[in-house]
Amino acid sequence: LSEAQIGSNFASCSRFLATAHRQKKFSTIRSLIYAEKHSNTLRSSGFINLHNVTLFSSYNKFGAFKLKREFRHYSTDLTIWGKNLTSAIGEKFNKNEIENIKLPYHIKGIIIGLIICDTKLSYSSVKAKNVRLKIKQSLDNSKYLWLIFFQISHYCYSYPIYYISSKTKLNNYMEIQTRSLVCFTKLYHTFYKNEIKIIPENIFDLLSPIALAYWVMGYGNFTKSGLILYTYSYNYTDVVILLNVLIIKYRLTCRLINSNGKPTILIPAECLDCLIKIIIIYLIPGIFNGIPQDVSNASNNSLNLEYLKGQGVNQQGIMSIQPIDNNNINDFNKKKNTLNNISFDHNILNRYNKNFLEWFIGFSEGDGSFVLSKGGKNVYTIHLHIVDLPLLYEIKAQLNMGNIYSNAKSAYLFIKSKDDIKTLIEIFNGNLVLHKRKLQFDKWALNFKSKYNLNFEIKSNKINPTLTDSWLAGFIDAEGSFIVTFSKTKITQRFVLEQKDAELEFEYISKLINGYSEKNKIYNRVVVNYSKMNTVIDYLSSHKLISVKAKSLEKWLEIYRIRKNKIVLNENDYKLLKKKASLINSLRKMNEE
Repeated sequence: LSEAQIGSNFASCSRFLATAHRQKKFSTIRSLIYAEKHSNTLRSSGFINLHNVTLFSSYNKFGAFKLKREFRHYSTDLTIWGKNLTSAIGEKFNKNEIENIKLPYHIKGIIIGLIICDTKLSYSSVKAKNVRLKIKQSLDNSKYLWLIFFQISHYCYSYPIYYISSKTKLNNYMEIQTRSLVCFTKLYHTFYKNEIKIIPENIFDLLSPIALAYWVMGYGNFTKSGLILYTYSYNYTDVVILLNVLIIKYRLTCRLINSNGKPTILIPAECLDCLIKIIIIYLIPGIFNGIPQDVSNASNNSLNLEYLKGQGVNQQGIMSIQPIDNNNINDFNKKKNTLNNISFDHNILNRYNKNFLEWFIGFSEGDGSFVLSKGGKNVYTIHLHIVDLPLLYEIKAQLNMGNIYSNAKSAYLFIKSKDDIKTLIEIFNGNLVLHKRKLQFDKWALNFKSKYNLNFEIKSNKINPTLTDSWLAGFIDAEGSFIVTFSKTKITQRFVLEQKDAELEFEYISKLINGYSEKNKIYNRVVVNYSKMNTVIDYLSSHKLISVKAKSLEKWLEIYRIRKNKIVLNENDYKLLKKKASLINSLRKMNEE
């Protein structure tokens, strides 16, 4: 990019520190710069990720920004605009930033789909100049709302709010509130007239496949007759406009029906194949109301995890989630010696993804529990902080078993049916790494074997994880910590694994990832210092984390790369890194609760 191009187009960036005119320089760049792969012009097909560093050294009277010499060839990776927006939770925006925050195409599509449903745009007070977005759902839909939050947390100041009534569960709900921003005010004037929600004249252009997908998930209901799209917020004229867009733009044979005396849209069953092809890559796994089995299978087997791809919360906000893909394990299969130590029977491999099973075993050795109830019943449980609720849904979807429960602070997965416990025994049997977990599992499996008079061997294999399987990624998702500490003149970074009674196993793991093992009064630890992180970073680049740890890793790596490139930090840069570190530490504390 030429300096002139950057200078003339910088005002269109997503987050722009407009104080440059006053200060005659930029302290830090906290924005996204647009670029195009094969053109000299800038546009929103991509951007260069500049890792939040001091980029420009001066601003001259002709309006051109002078690029610092060390960054003229610093970053050349191109990414679709808006796909790596990070969380802005807790950050304060000034007036110029608020005015220049934009909505990337996919985020705008999500928000339009939500607005067509029951999401409200409103002023926070009579004196407010801009509008905020408010999304309210019952606690039964908390999974859906958390995943929405991951998508739009770049535009939020705080986490979702839980409202719990001590009298009745009917009043329990969860709410997301965004900041009051100019970009939302523009949508308000589009979708509201005299404070009443309407369908705008340009809805043909606004109703993108992304918006349609979120409309279906938010207000759709699959029945034997087809898909019903509820439109209770609108009059007949508005609903007819929506109907015509579906017919003309998407070639869907729809018709208007009455539901409780209000206009509603029905997409017949024979048109569902066409609809699903349009929206399937945007559907969130598990958010279906009675979806036909063949359609559900198609989404689960092919593209339902596509939604979670990207850089975790990069596109999802605070917590980016990296999925374990059912289909794309070619790299995994090509690795020599993969699964040398962990192995599964053919009937398990025919039902589940090997990569997921390795991750699941590692995660279970950290956060899973083999429980025997008072009545002697086998139960498998996982207890996590509420922010990891989507991870439990992912585990449930992959295993196709269990029930999930949650409250304001915690989320739980319980698996207890006989067939499901039998399957779990087949998965864990002979594949556990930690000795203490083997002892717990052996007692648990023996109880099941005796209770149902079954004939199977409880294996005592010695398993060592490798850098070519996903056990370690699962264990890091459960027990890993990415730590950053600051002194007046020094930044310290390290990676830590922590577990009780794991001395021998941690000695092996410390050598595997180029760290060292130690023990305090209670815990065994594996520590990898900043200078020896290459092994861990290389491993996690091909074995993705899928819990909130992915967000911690992302922020940790941003600080790591800035230090690695020997970037000279000024006072403002130092403050920005401290903010990133505070998010890492707050996520770590939530996992420790």
